[in-house]
Amino acid sequence: MYMKKTIFLLVLIFLLANSIIYGKTETSLVNGWVAQDHSFTTKSGNTYSLFVSGADFSVSDPSKSMLQVKKNGELIDFVSYEECETSTFYKVCYNSIDFEHKLAKLDQYGKFQPAVSVNITEFDYGDDISIVKTVDLNEVNEGKNTRVKILIRNTGEIDLVNVKLNEVLGEGFSAFKYSEGFENLEITFDVLRVNATEELFYYVTAGNSTGTFVTKIIYDTQYFKNRKAEEKNISISVVPKVVAVSDANSNEDNSSTENSYSENTNTTSSGMVKNTGGTKVDQNMNFWQKLVALIKSFF
Repeated sequence: MYMKKTIFLLVLIFLLANSIIYGKTETSLVNGWVAQDHSFTTKSGNTYSLFVSGADFSVSDPSKSMLQVKKNGELIDFVSYEECETSTFYKVCYNSIDFEHKLAKLDQYGKFQPAVSVNITEFDYGDDISIVKTVDLNEVNEGKNTRVKILIRNTGEIDLVNVKLNEVLGEGFSAFKYSEGFENLEITFDVLRVNATEELFYYVTAGNSTGTFVTKIIYDTQYFKNRKAEEKNISISVVPKVVAVSDANSNEDNSSTENSYSENTNTTSSGMVKNTGGTKVDQNMNFWQKLVALIKSFF
């Protein structure tokens, strides 16, 4: 009996230890009263902001108000009064509203806004991946080549599996000479251990305009399937070919045409045109003048 208890306790300790290192963790971000336009940034780099809609009605009936929650500028939830909303990555509770609280204040439009009592908890599952992207030349001439390098690293606390990387070329660019296994600008790593890195490269030939190259990654963990990493972009500017547009040839042709008549004619002291190399006559003469000029050309 004693042996069974000992084994049970050891297993329990092992599970607890692993849950601390590799398991889901919860971090309380806000717990209490804040201004209704409160915003803050977490250690993970996420920026949250709050806003109460329908606050005009809240003096007499707070239940008509709703708490809007944005994450990194994107609206992620509406929370009703005295209710909570829970997602995979956070939990938000909208507890109360108070126009007389010390945090109540005028907004930028001169409108009085209340304070709100909220609880916000962020869930972290220990997975994270970084993407570092560089290019040998940020600006290239049209038709010339440069190299793009991608370095990915598992910066989380758990292993990532089935890591799929897909590279999207900038419009007008073409790719060649890839790192091994990356010929189609797609590659899958079965496992990316904690702190492990993978480096890829490929060369591109520039088109005729600036191109943006996008790295997309999805992966699996013990908690998720098809988890998306934040996309990484890089741009390459293109210097278009300069085509020299000259009217020299055109002017030369025009000059040759204009001079074709003058080279074969001379003007007499009386203003008559004498043809010295053909039968061309001044088109401005009348019929008789042309006839006389033509006869004189034979003498």
